[in-house]
Amino acid sequence: MGLVGSSWFTVSDRPTLSREGPEAGPIVVWLWGEHDLSTDDTLCATLARAIAVDSPGLVLDLSEVEFMAASTLGVIARAQE
Repeated sequence: MGLVGSSWFTVSDRPTLSREGPEAGPIVVWLWGEHDLSTDDTLCATLARAIAVDSPGLVLDLSEVEFMAASTLGVIARAQE
């Protein structure tokens, strides 16, 4: 795993593709702690970088989130579009 942005976001490292091996899986972004206007810009930049990677998908793991403001949900909704 590689730390991206602040301590609130972690993005998995992509495995190296090889001709013999299977395709790389989706990029996984883990969020933890509390998310509101103070973390929205960093989350937006983190998701933009993850989306820019040529990957079969993006998984957003929210299982460790303690609080999420409506503004953060807006960042996630815009990223989906």
